Amino acid sequence: MIGRGALANPRLPMQIAFELGLTSIEPNVETVDWPAELMQLVEAMRRFPENSANRILCRVKQWLSMAAKFGDFGGFDAVKRASGLDELFERLEASVRVSRV
Repeated sequence: MIGRGALANPRLPMQIAFELGLTSIEPNVETVDWPAELMQLVEAMRRFPENSANRILCRVKQWLSMAAKFGDFGGFDAVKRASGLDELFERLEASVRVSRV
């Protein structure tokens, strides 16, 4: 259950650990830096040779879809039709800039 919830809210594991007293580090309650979070995911996935660029793109879109449905990610419409990771990150950055204004 935590894994699926963490797709929509990447801070969830740290929030749970803090609430349970497992860490004294209070999680950041501000909005998620989606480009940074997704870049970490992409870099981790690239370590496995079976993950092609297209597979990584599909996984990132799945994550963003879950985050849009159940979390605070509001830019899925801007990125869902991206045909590559570079295009997805460009659209994501543009979406984040617009939401900050």
